[in-house]
Amino acid sequence: MPIPAQELIPLPQGAVLSMLPDRVALSETGNLPGAPAAALLPIGFTRTLLPAYDRQLAAREGRGAPARGEMTAGSDRAGYEPLFGYTAVAMRDGQPYVAAMPTDDPRPWQHPDPGYRRLRRLIRDRLREGSQTSPKRGKPGADATATQPLLRHIAHCALTYECRSAQHLFYGTGEAALPSSPTCNAACIGCISDQPDPDIQPHERLSFLPDLDESVELAVEHLERAPNAMISFGQGCEGEPLLNKRNAEIVRRIRARTDRGVININTNGSLPEALRRLIDAGLGSIRVSVFSAREDVFRRYYRPVKYSLEQVRACLALASASGLFTSINLLTFPGITDDDSEVEALIELLTDTCTELVQLRNLNIDPEQLLAAFDGIEFRPIGIRAMAGRLRAAGLAVGSYTHLRRDLAGSHV
Repeated sequence: MPIPAQELIPLPQGAVLSMLPDRVALSETGNLPGAPAAALLPIGFTRTLLPAYDRQLAAREGRGAPARGEMTAGSDRAGYEPLFGYTAVAMRDGQPYVAAMPTDDPRPWQHPDPGYRRLRRLIRDRLREGSQTSPKRGKPGADATATQPLLRHIAHCALTYECRSAQHLFYGTGEAALPSSPTCNAACIGCISDQPDPDIQPHERLSFLPDLDESVELAVEHLERAPNAMISFGQGCEGEPLLNKRNAEIVRRIRARTDRGVININTNGSLPEALRRLIDAGLGSIRVSVFSAREDVFRRYYRPVKYSLEQVRACLALASASGLFTSINLLTFPGITDDDSEVEALIELLTDTCTELVQLRNLNIDPEQLLAAFDGIEFRPIGIRAMAGRLRAAGLAVGSYTHLRRDLAGSHV
């Protein structure tokens, strides 16, 4: 459909213009030459519409990848694009506009650091400083990569994947990453660190169990020094942090050394008992990943192992009852997340568990890869803007990232 004017905003700072190769771009007047345009949005902005294209037509004309679900000869992939949040783009007065809406203040997640020159210097200095104080330094046969493996992993994420949470550990501000778990108990369709086709996987998963001492040192230093400090388990480069039973000991040790800042977990909400141990150790904030509040849709997306929405609900309720700042990471996809019944079920789940904040995160995935999993389910979307309006009308705060509770009151989220 043509993009309504009210859906468009100027291309935000930090957005990346991209394209969808092997597809035919569509318009009101018919097919367009060249690949469809798409935008990858920065944090703080929520996609409202997907790019318009036809891949079946491209395949028939011999111009590109096969139609959804078909395999190329001699290949193990179905022609899907890498996992990014492709957003509809339009031109107005010679300038690019996107189908999106602002949902949070992007400034805390922006860094005026062209080429990451400052970041590279900070990482180099931090690694040099750490190698001089590491207890492993000087051991026979040890090389530089044997020391501070977690810090080196986070540095890799900060530069290679431009992960903001990883970068915050070196910039010394805001929410910083503390990955902890190489394993997971779900096989999410949109997992960015574990895909059957490595060509579309944008992140490399943590491959080791981090050392307790190194984890505690990194966390304490950030919480002690950074303004608005937060340290977070559960990053895009790892599995499910509730599976790492040692995280409760890490939290306990952190809190034995400092009471500053917030310790947060980003989780799939699958293990209430493990969450209870973390809360007792000093956890202060939680963000639970939610794609759907309806069991069938939930299961098709997460493909969970030995848990269901019942455990997710229990984790949210437990966190709220224990005084944690409780939010969900709503993996947002136009046409599914804004389904009328979905919005109703979501509001019931969140109000029943006293969840405080809905973080709208654009689901990074090729639309056809996602839609292939939901054949047979009919969706009746009301629009992403209308969905956000109904969430706010139900008394829920809407934003794009984890906030400190004191910053939520009176803000625009």
